[in-house]
Amino acid sequence: MRNVSLLVILLFIFSCKTQQQRPTTTVKFIREDSTSITLRLWDVGINKEEISSNAQREALKIILFRGVPESQQKSPLISFSNNKNTNKIQQQYCDSFFAKNGKCDSFVVSCHATTKKRKIAKRKEAKNLFPLVIGGVRVPFLGSHRGLHKEFPENTMPAFEAAIKKGYHYIETDVVQSSDSVQFILHDANINRTSNGRGEISKLTAKQITSYNYGYSKKFGSKFDSIPIPTLEEFLIFCKTNNCIAELDLADDRRYKNNYLQNTYDIVKRTDMLDNVFFCAPLTRIEALLAIDSTVMVSISDMTSTKAMDNAIEKIRHSRWATFSCPHNSITQSLINHAHSLGIPLKIWYNEWDGNDTFLQIDKLFNQGVAIALTDHVLPQDSLITSDKKKKTKRLSQQTLDITVDITALKKDLQSNKIINNKVNSAPKDKKQK
Repeated sequence: MRNVSLLVILLFIFSCKTQQQRPTTTVKFIREDSTSITLRLWDVGINKEEISSNAQREALKIILFRGVPESQQKSPLISFSNNKNTNKIQQQYCDSFFAKNGKCDSFVVSCHATTKKRKIAKRKEAKNLFPLVIGGVRVPFLGSHRGLHKEFPENTMPAFEAAIKKGYHYIETDVVQSSDSVQFILHDANINRTSNGRGEISKLTAKQITSYNYGYSKKFGSKFDSIPIPTLEEFLIFCKTNNCIAELDLADDRRYKNNYLQNTYDIVKRTDMLDNVFFCAPLTRIEALLAIDSTVMVSISDMTSTKAMDNAIEKIRHSRWATFSCPHNSITQSLINHAHSLGIPLKIWYNEWDGNDTFLQIDKLFNQGVAIALTDHVLPQDSLITSDKKKKTKRLSQQTLDITVDITALKKDLQSNKIINNKVNSAPKDKKQK
């Protein structure tokens, strides 16, 4: 825990110095040889120079503090010590390394774009983006909670289709499993509330589950008299077809037998949606999922204290993208700042019965630094990207780049500054391009 705290302090220092509290981006390992590693990642900025600079710094942070699981350099280059003098040296080094005129750029061998620069000013144009916070300008992310369930039965295809039409950036839904191991979309442990049937999902077969109407008559009366329950595969194919990101809220797997987590993961992988799905659950459940695939994108719920965040950060180090999830009524500025210092975006969520789920409330939290909001009421078209009121909003662009880092030179510099010793983090072996 002490080592994690030191990492938090160090990241917070250079984050403040560079004035960029930026969450982790999606990263892809491309290749390595005896001297260098190449990573592909997307970044944003107001021009191509800023995009390139942001991407290069992000690549270096990944190699220094996270490691690259697919490469020979699986662990971070900087290993934190319990020695106070060593920690002071490490902090001073990183402070200087990432300063405005620091030497971090000297270790980048090449940086070239793999896609054209694309403008992303309006939220509805940002469907393929995870949120970033750069220079005080936010790319806020709005999620539809169980689809547009104010107008259509929750967690059904009509609700999901309506959410897409309204321009939500992603759709949150819940995954359950039948007694014969078929994954369905439903929030409750039983079908009593939203269907015309009764029974626990885990004790019903797929045939029994699909024989009922899920038109939620208790809420909508007879308006929807023939609404089927979606399967997980059906939902994912829908998201893939509509280029929409999905958040899968994982149920308590103790409720289910027959490898609930494995079955859910297998369907996501089979539908080729691993790059467009993030799984939401408490940390213990996320750890079980990461044991299946340590690189999946995750959202860790119940992150209501800095201690909980510190406990989670090391366990999700290999995840390609991660966010901390917190109920809106537990959010504080210190939690937002702490998540930023760890390089993780913060997501807030509302319940349907909350009275604070309004655009003004969510926009206030975006201005405080929250990056993602899961909402029942607020529509994406309610606002464009905003900046501080005293500053003029600048139009951002997105681009994907390949960054090659001279890892041999970087290690030598770390060794000469007594940040790492000669016995750790040996150079990677030659590997053919993937």
